[in-house]
Amino acid sequence: MSSNAIDIGVIRREIGDLSLSEKLNQDGYADLFYDHLTGMLKFRMLSQRNDVDRLTLNEKTYFGLEEYIFEHTEIVEQRESENEIDWNTIDDAKDILRGRIGTILGKESKSDTLKPIIDFTVNAYENLLMYKNLYPESKANPWIPTYHILMKNGYLLLVSDKRDLVESYDKKILNRAKEDSSDLFVIAASHKDRSFSGFQIDNRSNSQGMVYEFFKREARGVGHAKKSKDIVEFLGRQKREYSEQDVRVKVLLPLKRAGLIGSTTAGYFYIENHHDLKQSYLHHQEKLSGIQKTLDMHRMKAFQMGWERLD
Repeated sequence: MSSNAIDIGVIRREIGDLSLSEKLNQDGYADLFYDHLTGMLKFRMLSQRNDVDRLTLNEKTYFGLEEYIFEHTEIVEQRESENEIDWNTIDDAKDILRGRIGTILGKESKSDTLKPIIDFTVNAYENLLMYKNLYPESKANPWIPTYHILMKNGYLLLVSDKRDLVESYDKKILNRAKEDSSDLFVIAASHKDRSFSGFQIDNRSNSQGMVYEFFKREARGVGHAKKSKDIVEFLGRQKREYSEQDVRVKVLLPLKRAGLIGSTTAGYFYIENHHDLKQSYLHHQEKLSGIQKTLDMHRMKAFQMGWERLD
C-alpha cells in the first residue's frame, strides 16, 4: 500500500490484482492471524489496565479490542493523530474490494455461506485503512497481517465464537478443539468451491500478557535478561505447560516483533532505557547481516546455475 495518505487509485490497482488461493494451507493464515492478535493486544499490554493475562477471547472481547484500539491509539503511537478519517474514500475502497471478491467468486459470493466471511474480511480491510488514515507511516497497524492474509496469500477470513456456524464450515473443527483454548475460532476460505478450514485460537495471548508483566518485574534491562528456560519454568508455575520451542515461537518471538521486549545472546528482557534498546538493536542488526550474507551467496549461486532470480 501507499506509504502516504490513502490513494483510491493505488487501492483500485492493488485490489484489481487480488486473486484467491486455489488451495488451503494453514501456514498461509495461522501465524499471520496470531501476529494480528498480538498487535491488537499490544494496546492493552501497554495500557494502565493491562489484563491480557486474564482476558477471555470471544467475539465480544475481540471486537471490543478493535474499539479500544481506535480510542487509545496514542498508547502505541505515542501521539494523538492530527488526521481525520476519510470515510468517503474508505467506503469506496470497501466497495472496490467487495466488487473484486464478487468477480472472483461469481454468484457464490452472494450465498449465505460466504457472506459472514466476506463481511469479516471487508471489516478487517476497513480497520486497516482507518488506522492507516490516522497514522500513515505506522508499522504498528494491527491489521497489516490480515491484509497480507488476503492480498499476499489469497484467503478470506472469519473470526467467530458461534460453534454451529464454525462447524458448518469445518465439520471436524470441534473434534480438534481443546479445553484450555479460547472460545474463538478462525475460519479461512479459498477460491476453491466450498473449501474452508480453520482452528481454535489457543491461549498464547494470555501467556504473552503474563510473560510481559514478568519481564517488567523480573527482567528490567539487559543486565537482568532471562533465558527461554526461565520462561518455561515461570509459566509452569502458572499451570501453563510449554516446551522451550513453543515458548520461543508462541510467546517470546511475538513479543519481540511487537516491540514489547528486547533480546541479546544474554536472553530476553524488558527494554527500560536507551542502552537496552541499543543492545537489542545491535544484536538483531548483526543477525540480519548474517542472513543478508547468506542471501547474497544464494543469489550468486543462482547466477552460476543460470537463474536470474529465485523468487
